[in-house]
Amino acid sequence: MTRIIAKTNHTKGIVNNPTEIFEHLDLFTTWDDWYYSPPFQKFYNLAIDYIIDKFMIRASETILDAGCGPGVHTIRWLQRGFNCISIDFSKTVLQEAEIRIKKAGFLKRAKLKQEDLTKLSFPDNQFPWIFCWGVLMHIPKPEKAIDELSRVLKPGGSIAISTTNANSFDHFLMHRILYKIKKPKSLKTSGESSMGRYCIYDGPKGELFVQGLFMNEVKKRFERNGLQVTHHVGSEISELYTLFSSTFIRRVFAYLNLSWFKYIRLPFGCVAQILIIHKPHKFGI
Repeated sequence: MTRIIAKTNHTKGIVNNPTEIFEHLDLFTTWDDWYYSPPFQKFYNLAIDYIIDKFMIRASETILDAGCGPGVHTIRWLQRGFNCISIDFSKTVLQEAEIRIKKAGFLKRAKLKQEDLTKLSFPDNQFPWIFCWGVLMHIPKPEKAIDELSRVLKPGGSIAISTTNANSFDHFLMHRILYKIKKPKSLKTSGESSMGRYCIYDGPKGELFVQGLFMNEVKKRFERNGLQVTHHVGSEISELYTLFSSTFIRRVFAYLNLSWFKYIRLPFGCVAQILIIHKPHKFGI
């Protein structure tokens, strides 16, 4: 039976309470519409299969889904025959993930646990395979999460990271041009950290922190922990479809991203990028 184990560790950072907004399902309902509508499903399935190929693993092994949200990608791993330990710091979203996983019929092969990615409760060298999709960009100090993921990764294992690129065409167009012409009402502040360029959006349910990361700094942080980046690819060339309500326009973007990831994968300019990082055996027995 799936267990949700409470563990409350809130990250203190640039925003007053970066976890508050993630306790409201309204945000994830919006993201369901933006990122997980039917035109985008082929892309995500292809991305998971790409990661499986680079991990060189077979079904029945256990994946740590680090920052699982409502479980959309956990379900993809479960559909392919893997087991999942899925963690998130939001109790509300873990409850939603349990509902979705149960509805999909995979509850027996999933374990949900409430965890702070910047202060994990797991021992060193625990997990051979870690999957972290779209999470680091919402953590004010992503270097802490990188250190923790590196720590709990088992020697000989690999991590797959998907995050946004601060030097993408999207970020240049939005932050250097569109936001200069008309600043969004919800944009509270913006700035730059050692790891990337961030915006803080203010809403009725709390502040949303979003940071495009400097990919070279992300790689350097993993390497500082003794890990090796084995693959670096561009997965989505643009996410500007979030600015449009037209189903047709979103479908065009979906097939653009799918084609880019399927045939090209060059990271330059892409808003979303995937890193595969390996931990050498010398870090343990």
